[in-house]
Amino acid sequence: MLRTKAAVYDTRFAFDYYRPLADTRLLWGGRISTVDRSPATVAGLLKADMLKVYPQLRDVAVTHAWSGTMGYARHKMPQIGRLPSGVLYGMGFGGHGLAPTTVAGEVLANAITQTADIPAGFSRFGLAPTYGHAGRLAAQITYWWLGMRDALRAMQ
Repeated sequence: MLRTKAAVYDTRFAFDYYRPLADTRLLWGGRISTVDRSPATVAGLLKADMLKVYPQLRDVAVTHAWSGTMGYARHKMPQIGRLPSGVLYGMGFGGHGLAPTTVAGEVLANAITQTADIPAGFSRFGLAPTYGHAGRLAAQITYWWLGMRDALRAMQ
């Protein structure tokens, strides 16, 4: 039993994270990817990871699962700004959690309502090129490599 309401995560690069919900369920996340996966595939992968930590939950059903593509920018910083056309953007929050997305929402809301400009510091990170499918493949290979490195370290 978890005796905390806090989120828990491990120290691997390819980490799992989880937290107890008020109704006694467990919210479990992890397994970032550059490809969309079906909810059934995600449920199977995450349940296998969960059972490595909590084998006593083997008979517990996964009730919800969803997927999305990895949201990291190459420079690993959130991207917040305005295109020359005037379109505002906020993306690339992968792995940074709730705080930067909340800040981005506030910054972009202020830009929309013209109550404040987007702070100049965000422009130094800008929109890094992603290189299409080749970039996605390179990102996925990097993630697999870092996951393998985690596994090798765990064997030591």
